[in-house]
Amino acid sequence: MKRHTVFVSYAHRDKRHLERLVVHLKPLEHAGLIDVWNDKRLIPGATWRHEIETAISSAKLAILLISADFLASEFITSNELPRLLRSARRGALTVLPVIVGASRFLGTSELAVFQAANDPARPLSVLPVAERERVWSRLAETVEARLAGRPLTDGWLVVNERIVMGALEKLTRWQRRNAFVIFSSGDHYVQFIKDVDRPRFNCEAVSSDFLPKRLHLSSTAVRKLRALGFVHPRGGSANFEREFRLDPKGTKLNAIASIVVRVFAQVFNSTRNANLKVSGGITS
Repeated sequence: MKRHTVFVSYAHRDKRHLERLVVHLKPLEHAGLIDVWNDKRLIPGATWRHEIETAISSAKLAILLISADFLASEFITSNELPRLLRSARRGALTVLPVIVGASRFLGTSELAVFQAANDPARPLSVLPVAERERVWSRLAETVEARLAGRPLTDGWLVVNERIVMGALEKLTRWQRRNAFVIFSSGDHYVQFIKDVDRPRFNCEAVSSDFLPKRLHLSSTAVRKLRALGFVHPRGGSANFEREFRLDPKGTKLNAIASIVVRVFAQVFNSTRNANLKVSGGITS
């Protein structure tokens, strides 16, 4: 698996923000997806200009920690930024600004063309800690979406598709009868049961019969669920059902995972402030 370089440009006065960014990107590093580069990687005696140029030329993403100090930095504006912007114009690099302090970001035409990770009117420096952490978490999801070749707005979807696919991979290997896994968000859930006699998953999505009244599915939500291949059995209370056949030559679990996450995003309107929870026999 190839690691992609994520280049971080920041002013040294904003190093506390760099530290939180690095923490939130660490799981992607542990997964072997990225290699985070910032000037702390430079060692005494290194040919630093060459090191920076090499890092920028190999980077797939650049995260800019924007503040007044960032825009005032002669080194950033004369060395790092021109190279990053040239690479972005060629389509070789995605630029992700994070507004960490009040600045003239929106008044800087060459930067304002990029969608910031947070509202420029509410920089991280004025946000409560919990809200700052959510910005960093969503930024990490955005990075993962970009690495998967998906739109930056697909971050939550990509992360949860990975969660679902990992659990389904375990379920395919589970040999016990009635092995199952449940994905949930609040009161909503989707359950998979492995059929050991035939190569298939039996899947159920919770119906209104098992939900609090305030969470009952609208007719539009039901239509969306049916469009995703689910049916509601006749006669009595029951969840919506769908069968997924397993291909012994290599089931495309990513396609199944995509459907599951679409159920939560489009049918259940799950909040994107928390990822799906996984429970069931395979987690024990």
